[in-house]
Amino acid sequence: MIDFLTYHDIVPVFLRTEYAGQPNGVKLLARDASVSTRTAENWLHGLAAPRGESLLNLMAASPSLEASILRSVASRRAARRDHSRSVADVSAQRQARRYAETQKTGV
Repeated sequence: MIDFLTYHDIVPVFLRTEYAGQPNGVKLLARDASVSTRTAENWLHGLAAPRGESLLNLMAASPSLEASILRSVASRRAARRDHSRSVADVSAQRQARRYAETQKTGV
């Protein structure tokens, strides 16, 4: 099984790295995400995390966050594709065996 960076691996680390150490970090985060300073404080303290529009606003404000999330999406998409291929391969092998068995028995 492939381990992926999860939302909770990416977003909280980004928030702490980009905003927690800055003077006025809470205000900057609130501005970039278009949320209240109270909401931004909760995110920085790990009590909540951005969702929906707020996340899109942060991605628009930060190319690094956008890139991290898109990399995670691409990794998951590739894994799903690989999984689908392996399932299809197993199915094809089963069908080939069944066909070979019917040919041997003449059924």
